[in-house]
This record gives sequence, structure tokens and C-alpha cells, in this order.
Amino acid sequence: MIGDVRTTEEEQRYRTVLMEHIAAELEEKSWARCPAYSPEERTRLTEVARALCVRLDRPVRVDVQDAYSVLFSFDRGASEAGQLDVGRLSL
Repeated sequence: MIGDVRTTEEEQRYRTVLMEHIAAELEEKSWARCPAYSPEERTRLTEVARALCVRLDRPVRVDVQDAYSVLFSFDRGASEAGQLDVGRLSL
């Protein structure tokens, strides 16, 4: 996002809000879709997914759906809790 400059504290708050939103969607529907318009946003969402694996104590899969969105889902095939499965992810 052009002009998107955040302090470390603002970035941490933003990631916390993202994680809470995605966690709620995953718990409700077992999937969540988030916009990701740039490589930086996809990187941020992948880092959020890693934190979600730990928070939810179960594997989370991340897939790029198209040029503008990322899909999170519970990975039923992974064997270890806390494991991040990066599916079709292009950073």
C-alpha cells in the first residue's frame, strides 16, 4: 500500500487485529480469506499464520487464491500442531 508507514507498535496492533479476525473466521467456518494486494501484505499474512498455528495449537494452511487474496484454512493433512503449511504461496 503506497504511503503505508507504520511504527513498530502500530504494526503489532494491526497484526493482532488481523490474527483475532482470522482466528474467529477459522473457528467459525474453518477458513478465512484476506486481501493481499502486495508481496509485503502476503508476507505479513504468512507471519500472522505462523502465529495462529501457535495460538490455535493446530496446523494452518495458507494459499494464494488470486493476485489479490490469501486463503487460510485448517490443514487436515498435517500431523504436527503448530505447523504452518504454506500451500500455493508466492511472496
